[in-house]
Amino acid sequence: MAINTTPTKAIEQQINDLRDQVGRITHLLTDRGVDVKDLRAGAQGVAGGLATTARGAVERVRHETADVAEAAREHPVATTTVLASVAAVAFALGFLLASNAAYDHRHRWF
Repeated sequence: MAINTTPTKAIEQQINDLRDQVGRITHLLTDRGVDVKDLRAGAQGVAGGLATTARGAVERVRHETADVAEAAREHPVATTTVLASVAAVAFALGFLLASNAAYDHRHRWF
């Protein structure tokens, strides 16, 4: 059974094309007096800062979720009341939107 290497060669060709494009961009930036190493270091710093911020946000969301779950366990009646209230409001809004959509707007009195 022969292994089809055409997709692999196509991917390798795309990678080589991308490398060529990056090389041309680097050359253009260097010709214009831009220090590519500084740009790369700055981009890496920004990416590292974003990753740190994202990790912190995920950690805060985990803590908040745990706090909400704990509060729901400690107060099951209040949790049920809140969820039932939200469901009732959602049902009422859905009913109003559906009845408004079914209304013929061409026969208005005002």
